[in-house]
Amino acid sequence: MIKLSEAFKSWLVSCIGLRLRLALGLFHVFDSKKSDSPQAVSLFFYGRGVGTLECAPDGASIAYSSNAVSECDLGEFGAEKVFPLTGDKAYSSVIGQELTTVSLVVSVLEESVAGVSLRFNNSQCLIFINLGDELYVYEEIPAEIVKCQRLILINIS
Repeated sequence: MIKLSEAFKSWLVSCIGLRLRLALGLFHVFDSKKSDSPQAVSLFFYGRGVGTLECAPDGASIAYSSNAVSECDLGEFGAEKVFPLTGDKAYSSVIGQELTTVSLVVSVLEESVAGVSLRFNNSQCLIFINLGDELYVYEEIPAEIVKCQRLILINIS
């Protein structure tokens, strides 16, 4: 069954018309090597509380939290560290831009809300998708993933 929490939907819709102020990513670090994909991303919009996107426990859905990402020492397994994402091309093109459209990324294959697409006033997108319990961030979803996962976008704004 395809569902999205009311808190998540409410936060997404309430950010429309607001500018993205900051994005922070939580990454696993082991032996001083940072993983390529974030485990979670916190988005901060002017005039609105933080929203954190991450993989849901079911391994197929996107999850939301109103708490910002935080660091954690994992002992011999490394650490979870927070990094600003402003240096990443996908994020740098939307920092300071106004959110204009929000769409859910629905996986027909998994029957879940696999992600969310955020479009900004400069026509750039940030798309967060849970694919096999890994959080991926795209500016545009690759066609082979759309086909393989049978993804559709549903506008909620």
